[in-house]
Amino acid sequence: MGDLSSLRVTQRIIKVQWIKTTWEYAGPQFITLIPEYGGYAGSGGTVQGLHGDTLDTNNAIQAVMSRYSVEQGHVYLEGASMGGGVVLQLAEQRHDVRSVIALSPFVGMQVVGQWAVKNKNNSDLAFNFYGDMLTYGTANPNSPLLSQDSVDYKKIKVPVLLLQGTADHHVAWQTVQMFYNDLKPYDNKAKLILFPGGHHGLHGENQSKVNADIRAWYRLYGEYGTAEN
Repeated sequence: MGDLSSLRVTQRIIKVQWIKTTWEYAGPQFITLIPEYGGYAGSGGTVQGLHGDTLDTNNAIQAVMSRYSVEQGHVYLEGASMGGGVVLQLAEQRHDVRSVIALSPFVGMQVVGQWAVKNKNNSDLAFNFYGDMLTYGTANPNSPLLSQDSVDYKKIKVPVLLLQGTADHHVAWQTVQMFYNDLKPYDNKAKLILFPGGHHGLHGENQSKVNADIRAWYRLYGEYGTAEN
């Protein structure tokens, strides 16, 4: 592409509409990469889990970088649902990420497992996640068996925006709050915005505020943002 570009990676799941700002911030100075995965939200395909989806996305980023000129340290990540977990795990693993936005994010089995163990008897969602944890061969949320599909928040050092609804039936808002509480001491540029009554994906009546929050975030931490990383 000649001049150096920035890379924006938007993680999404088939049948889950992504936010307006995905295209709003696309432009000639950006290479926008949008992986789509099947198997989630009732779509066809095979669920690979957090580690598998992160590996695929990382490989896609490397493929783009091998073909185009991307300025060092100018990778921006956005993700929803499992894609939210993917961008968080990428931020843990990569050293060229500049900003992360995770919407209704799966925050990894260790944090989700802690919540599931405490709430499995009074929440169907917690009971289901507890069953998922057992498929790894452990009932201990701190087990190394879960580490591959978890996020090491201590390694995230970039601005992170978490957007989560309190009426989400797929991702418990408490797990996102727990992850934020763990992350904040290691990343003072982490921010959590809760949407009272908001559902998974924060579509509908929450969409305008979501878009406004993302625009405000990019004014701080985008390509021409005013905040210093």
